[in-house]
Amino acid sequence: MHHAVSYQTNTEKDRTIERSLALATAVRERGASGVGLIDHRLLHRLDARDADALDALKGALAGQPHSDAPPLVSYEDHTPGQGQYRNLEAYRAIIQQQEHLSAEDADRFIRHRIDERADGISQRARTLAHLGQEVRAGRIRLLAHDVESAEELAGVRAAGAAVAEFPTTREAARAAHDAGVPVVAGAPNVLRGGSHSGNVGAEALIAEGLVDNLSSDYMPTTLLAATLRLAERGVVPLHTAVALITSGAARTSGLIDRGALVPGLRADLVVVSAEGGRPTVRMSLLAEESRDGDGGPVSVARLLSPAGP
Repeated sequence: MHHAVSYQTNTEKDRTIERSLALATAVRERGASGVGLIDHRLLHRLDARDADALDALKGALAGQPHSDAPPLVSYEDHTPGQGQYRNLEAYRAIIQQQEHLSAEDADRFIRHRIDERADGISQRARTLAHLGQEVRAGRIRLLAHDVESAEELAGVRAAGAAVAEFPTTREAARAAHDAGVPVVAGAPNVLRGGSHSGNVGAEALIAEGLVDNLSSDYMPTTLLAATLRLAERGVVPLHTAVALITSGAARTSGLIDRGALVPGLRADLVVVSAEGGRPTVRMSLLAEESRDGDGGPVSVARLLSPAGP
């Protein structure tokens, strides 16, 4: 499981770089403890226009121990008018709802947000240049976040990006797919029936075969539910939907030792029931040990017995 840590200063969302660094440390310590069933990893989310954020990322990566795959870094720019918020009408509606603002006040909020981030455009170029150096040195795996066009995709690929995370248009997703770049879409997008920001819907991209990996995004519990929903709706067969959260996720993350049931890879299994359309984990069979849905040890005799109701 990759825990996303955002390196940015965002007073509206009560995010600080200091808090992000503390969270990253907590995740690393939990992962190193060996406690529990989850392989805890980090997804470093970087505000591309924030110089302090880049300095924080450098420190966080320096303190991250060597592992079996380079750390994931997502290069992000949430300035209104491009990327996720390229549709300003949709963004205005979001702001009005979240902040309980009138249309006029929402417009003022958006203009202020654009103006305060304008000075960061040069930092964005410096940030991408640095990340490209880290990619070429093999120290990170770079994700391009909210890519909106084939032209932008070509630019971030040239800078070293290996993954297209949440492309906002079909054009960008198609360009990534055609270039062999893994595409990540959001599981909440599937369950909501579309993007809350007015961008391309994940289900439509999946139906076209343009998505390699479903991400839980802001809600971890959506992965299994979205997988089953895709199969129930006939968007893709069940095995194809499951691949989006197994082999596709491993390939996107650069983890070559897992994700598929083939000789030589980690023998990880999760047994899931779906009565009433609600997925429930009944058992996990991991490479190291086996557990039931409540986390208790599972005996060999129980594993070999018929499944209960």
